[in-house]
Amino acid sequence: MNLLRHIRLAFQSPAGPSQAREARIAREGAVRQVVSRVARGNIRLQRGEYDTEADIEAQYEQIRALDLDR
Repeated sequence: MNLLRHIRLAFQSPAGPSQAREARIAREGAVRQVVSRVARGNIRLQRGEYDTEADIEAQYEQIRALDLDR
């Protein structure tokens, strides 16, 4: 039933920043649960250890922000 709660929170419109954060966490949790159930043969996917496109873009932005000319 925890999955249904996550899905319900993901589709509700948040009223404030704390609810927006909670909804985002619930949505990410629901996605990871679905991927872990559907993944075949890749143990990292089954554990939910993968990076989304947003995660990769955030990592690129952190690397671009580094001052390597010191």
